[in-house]
Amino acid sequence: MMKKAPPFMVCAVLPLLASCAGLVEKTGRLLDGSAFAEKTLSVYRSLPSVQGGSPSRGIELRRVRSRTQEEFLIIKPEAFPTIRLRCSAPAPDGGFSFLACEYLEASSAGWNEFSLELAGPGGKLWEQGNVVFIRLGEGAFEPVQITAGKIRYGSRRQSGNEALTSLRNRYERIAALTKWMHAYPDAPAFSGRKDFKAFWEPLLLPELSRAGRKNSLRNGTEWVRSEGIKWNARYTEALFPEELRTLRDSGALLRDWEETPFWIYFIYSWDDLERILSSELPLFKD
Repeated sequence: MMKKAPPFMVCAVLPLLASCAGLVEKTGRLLDGSAFAEKTLSVYRSLPSVQGGSPSRGIELRRVRSRTQEEFLIIKPEAFPTIRLRCSAPAPDGGFSFLACEYLEASSAGWNEFSLELAGPGGKLWEQGNVVFIRLGEGAFEPVQITAGKIRYGSRRQSGNEALTSLRNRYERIAALTKWMHAYPDAPAFSGRKDFKAFWEPLLLPELSRAGRKNSLRNGTEWVRSEGIKWNARYTEALFPEELRTLRDSGALLRDWEETPFWIYFIYSWDDLERILSSELPLFKD
C-alpha cells in the first residue's frame, strides 16, 4: 500500500496551484489520500479536431474501480478543470446516473473541496470498437446539496460538520449571486473565466479599482467598513435587491470572489456544462 504524501510536501506544492489545474486536482487528493483510492480501468478522450478546433469543449471519461471493487464513470470536462462528475457504472443497456460533482479549487491561501450530490435521469453510454458515445436525457443532472467537504485557509483547516456548514452557506450565497447575475440587463456572453472576471469585478467590487470607485460614487456615499475596506452602501442599494445587499456590505462577497472565483464562474455557467456534455462527441480510447 502506498503511503500518503508527507504534510511538508503538500504545503510546498500548494502555492503553485492557482496556475495549474492538474496540480490542483492531484495535490488536493493527496491531502486526504484519495489519490490512491481508485484504479483507472480505461480512459477515453474527445479530439479537438472533432470539436471544430475548440479544445475547451473537450471531455475525458474514465472507468475506475474503488478499493471496495465498486466501479464508476468519472467525467472531466476540459472547460471546468476544478470538477469531476462521478457517475454510476453503465447498466447492461448502457444507462447510467450522475451521482455527484466532486469539486476542488485551490489558491495560494488554501483550498475548498466538496462533493455536490446530483439527481436526474442521467444518460446512456454505448461503445463502437474503441470509441464511446454518451447521450444525456433531458435535465440529465441537477444539483441537490453539498454532502461532504473540507476547507483549508492559511493554517486553519475545517472538516466534518464545521466544513459542511461553511461550504453550504457559501454555496447558497453563490447560487443567489449567480441567479441575480443571469437576470442582470446587458450582461454579455463570456468565452471563459477571464472575460467573466473582467466584466463582473468592477461592477460588484468597484472599490477595488480607481475607475470602479468613480462609478460607485454616482449615487452618493454612505460608507460601511468590513474586511478592511470601506464599502459604499448607497452603491450597494442601487445595485442589489434587498436580500443581497448584506452580501456586499459585510465583505462576504469579497471573500467569495477572492477565495473561490472559479466556483462562482462554474455555477454561473452550469447550463454551458450541460450543453458540452449533451454534444454527443465521440470519445476515443487512449
